[in-house]
Amino acid sequence: MFNKETQQETMKRILKLTNIKNDPDVVPYIKAQTALDELCRFFLGEDWYVVDPLSTEQVNVHIVYEIERKFKNKCKKGKHFKNS
Repeated sequence: MFNKETQQETMKRILKLTNIKNDPDVVPYIKAQTALDELCRFFLGEDWYVVDPLSTEQVNVHIVYEIERKFKNKCKKGKHFKNS
């Protein structure tokens, strides 16, 4: 689903998750839980879930673990986010 997005489509989708809708004078920010939920959806899929009745913070542990296990050795070290 996400592979076919243009850079502009990806940015538009992510900006919908932020505090800013259409104000170019304000640097957008995203709440940590919203960001983690988006990364979960992106890396683990929309159908990923935890069956146990756990708190959000406990589920976050599973999300981070699953992403790290699934993508171990697939990330390039030394690459850092640069503001374009």
